[in-house]
Amino acid sequence: MILKIKDLTKILNVSEKTIYHWISENKVPTKKINNQHRFNKEEITDWLLQQRKSPVQKTGWLALSSPAISLSQLIQFKNLVYDIEGNDLPAIIKNAAKTISRRSETQKQASTFTLASNSYKMPIIKESGIAIQHPRNPIITDIHNEQLYIAFCKPELSNESSVHTVLFLACANYQRHLSILCKLSALCEHREFVEMLKNSGSYIDIIHYIKNKESDWEKIGEK
Repeated sequence: MILKIKDLTKILNVSEKTIYHWISENKVPTKKINNQHRFNKEEITDWLLQQRKSPVQKTGWLALSSPAISLSQLIQFKNLVYDIEGNDLPAIIKNAAKTISRRSETQKQASTFTLASNSYKMPIIKESGIAIQHPRNPIITDIHNEQLYIAFCKPELSNESSVHTVLFLACANYQRHLSILCKLSALCEHREFVEMLKNSGSYIDIIHYIKNKESDWEKIGEK
């Protein structure tokens, strides 16, 4: 999908002046079509995730969307699935998606995760043994139906991809999709969070950790 400058200002919640400044300093991936700057959605997603080292201080990327997204509110108790088997990442995703599709509250979500179980074409980010599978195009229309699922591999499982956790996103639009990805990517920078997932942490511990981090991000954003 190709984005215009006006699209990018809405997605990133910045001014056109800021976008042009980034372009002049080659800080954002862009190309010219008919002498107009255009942006590839997939490239912008990848670029944005690379900026996560200091995501809040510079552009507020951890709070892109309105209304604001709380990761802890996207994760319900039933959204954690344990003891997923598989010898490689495609097999793990297939088995996890099948389990998740049975728990999905809407038919569209269930269909999407069923598709995920039969396909390895959805975009995937791998960090520290965590695979984040995220369909870039919205699969739901109501933000109240957004979900984040966490699938843990069997503790004794040794797979070729060294993945111990798979995260599945269901977002209502691209801007919220980016916001969730930024937050997840920022969380994966913390060893405590990675170890918690690696050890198939409890729902209470995971939610408590995420709430504390989101509180920290809000404080930084207010400065």
